[in-house]
Amino acid sequence: MRQRFDKILVSFAVLVVCLPFIASDLIAIQVTGSLARGIYIQSDIDTQLKPGDIVSVSFRSENIAERPNVYPLPDNLPWCSFIKVIGGVPGDQIDITKDKLFINGLYAGPIHSKDSKGRPLSRAMTGRYHLQKDWYVVTTPHHRSYDSRYYGPVHISQLKIATPLWLLPTDTPFSGKEDIYGER
Repeated sequence: MRQRFDKILVSFAVLVVCLPFIASDLIAIQVTGSLARGIYIQSDIDTQLKPGDIVSVSFRSENIAERPNVYPLPDNLPWCSFIKVIGGVPGDQIDITKDKLFINGLYAGPIHSKDSKGRPLSRAMTGRYHLQKDWYVVTTPHHRSYDSRYYGPVHISQLKIATPLWLLPTDTPFSGKEDIYGER
């Protein structure tokens, strides 16, 4: 059993190293614990996004052209892409307090002032607003996830559908049907 796990781990490591160079627009790799770890296939959005959909979010310069005029970005984004879950859709009311996120009046997660290593976390927005056309709030079930609670809404041009291809056996796939916000 241990040898099988080692082979899986080595195979995963090879994929992690090679795939970003081969298929960076087709493959996304989830390495943090905010969602199931593994490899996700990215595809263009061909339908209306709804809460619970799993998406890949890109902060590459070619994908953020709409942001400066509508929703600001914090200065210190740690990565250029993330796998997240749609939490808020155009027209939803978003409330960001000192330490909580609410979507349409429902609790959607805590907001921390520091990350798990004690470094300060900046926020793009606070207060109440309604999501404009083509803008989405992305979250995950993990209370320490770096998501829209910190970098604000994302434009549809930053999003692709993310479908799990291969997940680590120790993780449970997220189906999108679970309560992603925790206790309300």
